[in-house]
Amino acid sequence: MAKGLVVTAGCVFSLFALYAAAAGTEEWVVGQVGGDVTLTCRNASQRAVSVEWFHGEPGAIPILFSSDGKLPSDARFSLVGNSSLRISGLRLQDEGNYTCKEVLNETDHTHRIQLLMASGPERVNISISPATALPNGTLYAQRHDVLNFTCTSDSLPVPTTKWSFSQSSSNQELFTEVNSSLGYFVLYNMSPRYQGNYSCSATNPLSGHQATSTYELLIYDPPPLSPRCWAQISTEDFGLVQMFCTWSGGYPHPTLWWTNRENMTLAVDATNRTDTIVATLNSSHLDYGKEFVCHGHHITHQEESQACSIQLEGPLVMSDPIRTCFAGRAAIMTCQVTAGNPPAKITWLRNITQPGAEIQSGGRFLISQKGSISTLVIQNCSRGTDEGYYLCIAENPLGLKEVYVHLRVTEPVNIGGIVGATVVLLLLGVLILFGVLLYIGSRIWPKGNILRNRDESSILVLMDSEEEGQLTEMAEELPSPQAVANGSFTGPAEREPLLVAELKPRRPQQYDWKSSCETWSVAFSPDGDWFAWSQGHCVVTLLPWPLEATDRQYLKTKVKGRGAGAKEKTLECGQIVWGLAFSSWLPCPPKKHTLRAPSTSCLILATGLNDGQIKVWEVQTGCLLFNMVGHQDVVRDLSFAPGESSSILVSASRDKTVRVWDLSQNGKQLQVLSGHVQWVYCCSVSPDGQMLCSAAGEKSPHPVAIFCGPKQRLPRQFTAIGVFLT
Repeated sequence: MAKGLVVTAGCVFSLFALYAAAAGTEEWVVGQVGGDVTLTCRNASQRAVSVEWFHGEPGAIPILFSSDGKLPSDARFSLVGNSSLRISGLRLQDEGNYTCKEVLNETDHTHRIQLLMASGPERVNISISPATALPNGTLYAQRHDVLNFTCTSDSLPVPTTKWSFSQSSSNQELFTEVNSSLGYFVLYNMSPRYQGNYSCSATNPLSGHQATSTYELLIYDPPPLSPRCWAQISTEDFGLVQMFCTWSGGYPHPTLWWTNRENMTLAVDATNRTDTIVATLNSSHLDYGKEFVCHGHHITHQEESQACSIQLEGPLVMSDPIRTCFAGRAAIMTCQVTAGNPPAKITWLRNITQPGAEIQSGGRFLISQKGSISTLVIQNCSRGTDEGYYLCIAENPLGLKEVYVHLRVTEPVNIGGIVGATVVLLLLGVLILFGVLLYIGSRIWPKGNILRNRDESSILVLMDSEEEGQLTEMAEELPSPQAVANGSFTGPAEREPLLVAELKPRRPQQYDWKSSCETWSVAFSPDGDWFAWSQGHCVVTLLPWPLEATDRQYLKTKVKGRGAGAKEKTLECGQIVWGLAFSSWLPCPPKKHTLRAPSTSCLILATGLNDGQIKVWEVQTGCLLFNMVGHQDVVRDLSFAPGESSSILVSASRDKTVRVWDLSQNGKQLQVLSGHVQWVYCCSVSPDGQMLCSAAGEKSPHPVAIFCGPKQRLPRQFTAIGVFLT
């Protein structure tokens, strides 16, 4: 292509030479617009009388200039050496044929000169589209774009153009494009290797003058998808949370910044030097459930930005409550963190009474973690050294949760001997039973009664018929609650303890995988009409008491308040229930479609939950009355104040505090009692309502604390007056 263009330029000069020859021109000269040129009269001699210059043929036009004193009308013309014509400030109209005539005594001689005018190139304009200019003038385009390159300039005649490209990191030209008239070409599927300096040079074919313009072109690549963000605990300080935000894969680097829920900027990276930004939060910013947003902006997307968000939360952990291993073999205990951001650190402790004794991996102990599941393996376990409680703790800067596992070590069983002995005993039992039946005949017939609840739920009551008779007699002899309260009951002499009922939970299959499916608390209502049972899997079962038989035998007990045919109730609490407490609250809040006298009291049940909440229910309707929040850990025990202060509730928690609540003020928290250094397991209010007692897990010096108020009854302020029972 370049070779053809050069030939084309040569043809232009050839055409001018042919034109000059055809017109009788003996010489041609190129002049630049605005410049100067001297036309030499080459036939002039010393014998010449005068020299005359014409702009055209002599005789056809007037004399332009003469050496004998005839001056031109244009001051730009002058004679040099009394024969040559000089033209200053050349114009386009100066182009044409000039004739020099030598006047001798006998003859005249002429010399013809062709003056060609050239202009430019003055300005070279480069256009690259589609491309966008940065503030410093540099152009950029996106990867895979199709770019059109155009070069124009002001020149006469039409200039030849030349494109050249060199990468930014090297001055070596990688390609050259030359065109005699059009400076235009296209590049497809742009890639980073075409990033560099593009230059266009325009050359006047007559004068040889040249002008060049250069532009730097950058090829940008937008990052794919959107930013990715996560949180983790600082490796330098456990109390700090580091939030990472990265958006990689683009060129140049994006601009990233963090904001909180109030749209306040926490950290910003305006240097565009990396694809990742880190924001560090201290305890003042660590609010449970607080959301943080990372924003990302790339120059290839001027009007839009991408974002990702994270929400901080404390951990939740679960495990199987009981594990069993044979002595001399390996015991395997696992716990799983089900929630928490940043991910919680998992540690194992040997005993809940020694929370500082952390188990380290090594020797007989092997601790491994895969994802959110931590596994503790004890090799060659023994009853004396390994049996007992183990505590799995999940902790991050927003909170701490723990679950304990009881390891039971048993001796290996001789299966063969047990099977043999069992077979022998079965055969012996069959022979004895056969003999008894032959001897007694039909006088003996198995009696019994199976008591089940009416809707075949999770309660099974077993009782022999003879025991039922004893129980009926015992029920007739038992005093009423009012008689016991007044102290007027004098019962029979001490009896041998009698098993009234055995309650066995039929645990639903969907709860088999959950931890803590054991019974944590039971309670009788003050009037004895209801029995509350926490079955460990977030459900509290309320049984009408005493239990009624489904056969001919009934417990002849008159039930007050609940009505005939009362049915079992269940309360879905949403969390594992640790504490239960009944109270008769006066007055009872009205419910829809219920006509109730203002002075009527209702039976309420308070439940202490695994996450620190306290939920208060109305037993008759099963409605949730209050959801009281304040404790930071498991609510282990609850106790209502007696008598007139029955709306006052005291709670004991693993967060090492005792709290006092008033249901008559919509569950308002009245006081937080601190002082224990370990978990508080139980609490109790004195009969006169003036003192309360709490017991905690510390060994010494003060596991039990007594709090006392003024002479007034609860809910006055309490002060610790003494500790004892070391």
